[in-house]
Amino acid sequence: MDAFVSVLAGIVSAVGSLFGVFTLPGWFEDLGPMLDEVTGWAAGLGRWVPVASAVNAVSLVGAAIGIALVIRVVRIILSLFTGGGGSAS
Repeated sequence: MDAFVSVLAGIVSAVGSLFGVFTLPGWFEDLGPMLDEVTGWAAGLGRWVPVASAVNAVSLVGAAIGIALVIRVVRIILSLFTGGGGSAS
């Protein structure tokens, strides 16, 4: 996590250097340890919050939306071949 934050800070610093004098705030450079602390606090929530069930539910909803989107796109494409007779809009 610290490596990701360091790379992100380097990218932001490089982009900021294109616009003149720019320094990152101290809290942004120390974001890695703060995120580690927050994830440490949340580590014990698995007993109280059914994370596995929530992940399954969100995955199921995402899959349903994806399937519905594919069906809609296929219907729209097929309506182009029928001359608009089977419009899906």
